[in-house]
Amino acid sequence: MVTSLCERQGIIERIQHRFTRMFPELRKLPYLRRLECLKLWTLEERRARADLIEVFKSNLRHHFFSERVINNCNNLDNKTVTSGSINIFKGNLERLRQSIEIDLFVGN
Repeated sequence: MVTSLCERQGIIERIQHRFTRMFPELRKLPYLRRLECLKLWTLEERRARADLIEVFKSNLRHHFFSERVINNCNNLDNKTVTSGSINIFKGNLERLRQSIEIDLFVGN
């Protein structure tokens, strides 16, 4: 049986949803609040983060990227864009995500 990408994403998100309810002190909180407490990313955020990491690894000027990736790239600050290594880049993505200044992964 072949499942579509959309179905697989739904399955993965449901698994994460169930996992977050395994913590008794978080069980009654809304899903997004549980993710926040556990410092987890939604599936959509993880996908956007992975896209941005791939863009960072390659040279943006020499490749074509989807609108979804470009929109996120355009939301990055200069500190993130000029990161010296992939680990610094990842740390800067986390900093942006935690910041109330930017909704990096919202509405993509």
